[in-house]
This record gives sequence, structure tokens and C-alpha cells, in this order.
Amino acid sequence: MGVQPQTNDPRGSSALDERRAERFPARVVAEIRGERLPPGEVKLVDVSVLGCRVEADHNVTVGSFVTLIFQGFAGFDGWIAWRRESSYGIDFAHPLPSAVVHRIVETCRVPAHAAG
Repeated sequence: MGVQPQTNDPRGSSALDERRAERFPARVVAEIRGERLPPGEVKLVDVSVLGCRVEADHNVTVGSFVTLIFQGFAGFDGWIAWRRESSYGIDFAHPLPSAVVHRIVETCRVPAHAAG
């Protein structure tokens, strides 16, 4: 019997089966915009080439089209795929190059004193 991978995804253990790309932990602040959403900040929790998980107090609707804007990058479009309390998942409209994912994680980190 092998060791089972663990996930702390709010959707539960079945979410691991749905993963199609490696996710990287992140503590990144981004701006989010959408048709029915006033511009505001979100905290990126993890990111992959296909999507990400963010935390925010915004009231979002699953299926809504949004744009995430990271400092120093163009906007990345996607859809709200799921929501649970203050966490929600975004599926990117177009896969991000892995170099872009790594650059987002490395260059947009929240400073340690601000990460609270």
C-alpha cells in the first residue's frame, strides 16, 4: 500500500484527481477585475499553468469571467471554477507558460513583514 498524496484543497480529496498540472504555493497579491465585480485585491494561495486558488472577501459567482493582474505582468483571463467561503479557484482561459508561473511566484511575493 503506497503513500497517498495529500491536498488541502477546500474542494476535498477528490480534487486531487482533477489536477492536471503541478501547483506551486504562493503568497502573492494580485488585482482582480470582472464584469460584476468591483476591482480589488486577492491573495494568491497557489498557481499552476492551468489555474490558481485565491483568497478574498469578494462576493463572486461561479462561472464569472475575471481578469487577474499581477504587478509587472499583463492581465490573465479566466473563470471562477469553484468557491468555498473566502477561497475560490480560477481556471485560466489560456494556459500560462511555466516560466511565467515561476516568475509570478518568485517576483511577486508578499514581503515577510506584510504576509501576516
